[in-house]
Amino acid sequence: MVPFKHKNYLGTYLVIGEAKCGTSSLYKYLIQHPNITPARCKELHYFDKVDNINPSRYFSLLSSNTNLTIPFMLGEATPAYFRVKRSPDIPKTIKNTIPGVHLILLVRNPIDRMYSNYWHHVRKHGEKRPFEKAMYSWFKNPISDYSGNLKRWLRYFNLNQMFIIKSADFFNNIQNGYQRLCTFLGLSVVNLNDVSPVIPTAPKEAIPTKHYPKMKRSTREILRNMFVDQMQEFHDLTGISWDEFV
Repeated sequence: MVPFKHKNYLGTYLVIGEAKCGTSSLYKYLIQHPNITPARCKELHYFDKVDNINPSRYFSLLSSNTNLTIPFMLGEATPAYFRVKRSPDIPKTIKNTIPGVHLILLVRNPIDRMYSNYWHHVRKHGEKRPFEKAMYSWFKNPISDYSGNLKRWLRYFNLNQMFIIKSADFFNNIQNGYQRLCTFLGLSVVNLNDVSPVIPTAPKEAIPTKHYPKMKRSTREILRNMFVDQMQEFHDLTGISWDEFV
């Protein structure tokens, strides 16, 4: 049972992933809805970093507004939830804490997501290896395992409790994607006033990589072969695929 009671409470959503797929922009769009109350911050990292879950404390972090006079929905966007493994399992903990939660998963072509994440780490975290060497360890990173991560969530949640969409599909028609998302959340369908993307900032010492080089065609083909079985499994689970892996 959700330990949060309020006559105007409509439910909770969680954007559970994935990093470098546009979740910051998605969260910005979500909180423009008149019935969505912003959390204290976009990424609470509560379920992946807090050992002793206190539902009342969590719900206090979800709401930055104590004057909730209209129907409202609470939520946050922590992409790490999708792939971080700990005991007890994050999906299980969330199921026990918020059983009726609406889960939102934004996914990008995994090759493009990996390449973007690599350059993010070059810029902000000191990655020194050439991508052609680093990509093998990046492939083994849980962040690259869409199907394996999703199967963990499906042990506790049905697909009808999840809104899964490709980043390209959402951002190619933001208003349409947003309206579909409103319907999924059970909210009134509204148009966004501001569809500008969120551009993450970097520390002053970060290496400028605004226009990182295009991936070599041969490198992309190696990665396609590495990902193809995993992405077929993801398609079998969700019906979602990319032409590159068909």
